[in-house]
Amino acid sequence: MHKVSRRTKLAVAAVVGVVLAASALVGVGRNVSAQGDNPLADLLKKTDLKFRSLDEESWVVPFDIGEGKTRDVYVTYNNEKKKFAMIFTTVVNKDDKHDYGAPILLESMKLNNDYPACKFCLDYDNGDIDCQSEVYMETLTPQSLALHINLVAAVASDHGEKLNQLEH
Repeated sequence: MHKVSRRTKLAVAAVVGVVLAASALVGVGRNVSAQGDNPLADLLKKTDLKFRSLDEESWVVPFDIGEGKTRDVYVTYNNEKKKFAMIFTTVVNKDDKHDYGAPILLESMKLNNDYPACKFCLDYDNGDIDCQSEVYMETLTPQSLALHINLVAAVASDHGEKLNQLEH
């Protein structure tokens, strides 16, 4: 098991609780997500998070990581059907189509086992390893969206330095 910060543990516990509660509500026929043409925008506006629009369906949320630095977390839909929200941040950024070595890929897979609500993913075309969460829109509330954004940022921040050291 990897060393996990208290902030990350709290974020994971909160996300799991909110997702389970939202799933239960959806299961009995109560839709908890925002309605309309752009439900993700509606949900994001109801959070206390500071964000800026990149376009009509994509936003960036700066996450304070201390010492005056921020980590950008991106929020968008995973495709044009808008059934899932995709929340991600880049953890390791190399040249397009970078061939990552076994140590960093193995560490990413080990970390994936430790976190139920977000995963480290290889974006081969862009040469990135991202930390991301894809969440079914019908389970999202403003609170659970904010929790997922904070979880992705916290997990990426907790493990980004080590992952970058593994890939020189």
